[in-house]
Amino acid sequence: MFFYYDEPAEGASDLTICSGLNEKKTSMQGEYTIAELRQVGPLEFRAVPTGNYILTRNGKRKRETVGKEFINTQVGKFELREWYSYMEEAVRREGAEWLLNAIIEHVSAHCFWFHSKKEIRNYALGCLSSGAYHSWKL
Repeated sequence: MFFYYDEPAEGASDLTICSGLNEKKTSMQGEYTIAELRQVGPLEFRAVPTGNYILTRNGKRKRETVGKEFINTQVGKFELREWYSYMEEAVRREGAEWLLNAIIEHVSAHCFWFHSKKEIRNYALGCLSSGAYHSWKL
């Protein structure tokens, strides 16, 4: 993780440590674009604690965890479901629905291992964000 130091405000004596990489935009700062949501690096799979505890067969308390996938982008780290919704919004806002529909048609015709419409749409969103469609004949 990358840390940087901010200049102290007037009257403040200590430096404030801020995380520079994982700061996400809030809705007031603006919306994400397709280019900003491009994946940087591999997907991460983590066991995230739920806050609940379970009893093991030995009678000990153990923290309950759930597996989640995270995607690294230029603007921060997102949970995969969250990233899909941001991509949907970016496609609508930038007027690229026609391109997404063309990619969905191409994927449904050529990628037979996807069985549901949701899988096809999610794969098409990934292809749109990475620019993989540039080498296809749509």
